[in-house]
Amino acid sequence: MLDADDPELLYHYTDARGLLGILTSGHLWATEARYLNDASELDYTFQLFDEFVTGAIASSPSVLVEMLQQASTVGREAWRDDVLCFVACFCEDKDLLSQWRAYAHGVGGYAIGFKRREIDAASIRRNFGPYEFRRVDYDAEAKKQKLGYEFVGALQRFVDKPPMNEAERLVMWRSIVSGYFSEVGFNAPLCKSPGFKEEREWRVVSRESRSILAGTEFQKFRISPTLGLVPYVELDVRVEQGL
Repeated sequence: MLDADDPELLYHYTDARGLLGILTSGHLWATEARYLNDASELDYTFQLFDEFVTGAIASSPSVLVEMLQQASTVGREAWRDDVLCFVACFCEDKDLLSQWRAYAHGVGGYAIGFKRREIDAASIRRNFGPYEFRRVDYDAEAKKQKLGYEFVGALQRFVDKPPMNEAERLVMWRSIVSGYFSEVGFNAPLCKSPGFKEEREWRVVSRESRSILAGTEFQKFRISPTLGLVPYVELDVRVEQGL
């Protein structure tokens, strides 16, 4: 949800090749998150959850803690194996050194200004799957507490559930873990360490199952000298009549 006091202009940093591609095609490339400059950032939300689990173990050993430990390992790997996150990045600051270094290669770069409402409209004009356009969340402690306590509540309801047979308990357990880690994963590309707060970043994010993308025309690949084949999807940023 966009607020009236949000910035009107946001900036996408790129190099000369990126600028030319955007101007000639009318598309931004949303890169798969594991191929961003900091490949570890997709794990950040999961690390917050691990911190919560560590605190829970230290303060209240119980059957819930064992469940937390199992879910932390199994849930993360299941989500990472199934879901691809594609990200296009914007910044509120049009002249930020860290962004020049990261995205414009330091020399000869460009900061392309986009109207916020046009980015939001572009996130609706999609080829496939849902896009989301949001400000990045840098409040690590609040996010950790929210995610952790929500899951503990779900586990507590599981423990308090009337007696079930083993098959029923297994189905319910899998449902809780899958649903919760889908929520953690949903936040993953939109949550960063407070150390990056100066970036004041916004992101368009698309999440899709590997099985759905396989064999389709939507996922494309570019060549990186250091990373090899890098997956991406296209975000249509052409201004339509009436926007």
